Amino acid sequence: MAKSLGNFFTFRDLVAKGYSGREIRCLLIQAHYREQFNFTFGGLDNARANLSRIDEFTAKLRELAQGRDRNSN
Repeated sequence: MAKSLGNFFTFRDLVAKGYSGREIRCLLIQAHYREQFNFTFGGLDNARANLSRIDEFTAKLRELAQGRDRNSN
């Protein structure tokens, strides 16, 4: 990626394309700090899918915890 080549995206550009800061952060933390990072929109889509699965999992855990709290009273 290079600004001179025209394939450079800023955070604002990515947000304007519909990606959240959370999705962008998720993509960036997946890369090792000593390795070159290859940015792709497919990677952002994968980060979105991964976060969706995490959100579904935590929602199910919350439902189970609420059910357990109701049953213990």
